[in-house]
Amino acid sequence: MDINEIAAFLAPLLPYFVKGGIEMGKAAAGKLGEKITEESWDGLKKLGGNKASDRSI
Repeated sequence: MDINEIAAFLAPLLPYFVKGGIEMGKAAAGKLGEKITEESWDGLKKLGGNKASDRSI
């Protein structure tokens, strides 16, 4: 199979690949953000000890 044949076959599908890649990137960024937030919050809790839970509102 020639490279031109492959390119001609894949060219019409390119917009779908791009859209799928964007959606996968958004999902990955969301998961990464959740993980970073969770780790940051755990680190802050360790720095502060249990002071926040000792306070009554």
